[in-house]
Amino acid sequence: MQLAEIQRRWPNHEAALRHLEHVRWGGSPTCPYCASGNVGLHASKDKTSPRWQCRDCHRTFSATVGTVFHQTHLPMNKWLLAVALMLHDAAVSAAEIGRVLGVPYKTAWSIAQRIRTTLNADRSQADLFARLVDATNVGAPLAFAESSPVGVRRRRAPNGARP
Repeated sequence: MQLAEIQRRWPNHEAALRHLEHVRWGGSPTCPYCASGNVGLHASKDKTSPRWQCRDCHRTFSATVGTVFHQTHLPMNKWLLAVALMLHDAAVSAAEIGRVLGVPYKTAWSIAQRIRTTLNADRSQADLFARLVDATNVGAPLAFAESSPVGVRRRRAPNGARP
């Protein structure tokens, strides 16, 4: 699957968050704090990131609670793209992630570290990553789109001229 295909499927935060909810809960949200299925929509004003409220423990939560995506300012669609890149090639550099996502190097490094740490330490999170990516059908090698600046790499000749 091409990176452009992933971006087309989840073009914004809301679509990617709905995908995470579907993969994580399968249509029936469960409270991450008390594991109750007795939940309802929270009356929050934020329509872009819906929150849920447990009717048993009365705590509010979203689909990102208890995951590596929790308490980040990066849109969920960029997280999905980063996960797909990291699962395809674990040795992908932070600079490459930064170029693909359009974020600064420090942000890309932080994303890569969080994903690598999670993949090595938390089996349930690694399974969640695999289900997110398997749902995108990214079993095949990722192919960079022709128009992507990442797919086109030019090396300078020793004298500085372009080949």
